[in-house]
This record gives sequence, structure tokens and C-alpha cells, in this order.
Amino acid sequence: MKIKIGILVFLFSTFMLFGQTNKTIDSLKQSLLNDKIHDTTKVSMYLLLGKEFAVIDLDSSGFYIKNASLGYDLEIVYKTFIKMVFGDPKAK
Repeated sequence: MKIKIGILVFLFSTFMLFGQTNKTIDSLKQSLLNDKIHDTTKVSMYLLLGKEFAVIDLDSSGFYIKNASLGYDLEIVYKTFIKMVFGDPKAK
């Protein structure tokens, strides 16, 4: 009985996780439609989309990470990626 309850809790929590991920993805995609946002912000959003899709679909993840580097200065992409992975060194 405990095993069945454990499996049920696991499945329910997994579905809740994917629901939150979809909300984040939808929000990021909607924000990318805004033409007035700065290039650094767009790069961050593309990288975040790549990160969110890494759990769901690796092809989409690669697509968004590749888009982060297309048409933007690679220095901006690199610095943004480093901040996302290691945190902002100025904040410490």
C-alpha cells in the first residue's frame, strides 16, 4: 500500500513540475516578442528557454541555445551564460 501511495505522489509531483515548466516557457516566449527589450535580455531569455527545454526536448533546447548566439555579439552571449551558470561575480 505504501508503495502505491509513493508512486502516486511521485507521478503527481512530476506532472506539477512540467506544468510549471510550461508556464515559464510560455512566459519567456511571449517576452521575446517584445522588440523593445535589450539584446542582453534576449540572449538571457534564449538561454533560459534552452535550459527549460533541456528537461523536455533536447532538440528544442539546442534550437534556443543556438538562437542565443545568432545575430548577437558572442561576448554578450558568453558573459550572460557565465552569469547564469556561476552567478554574477560583482554581487559577491
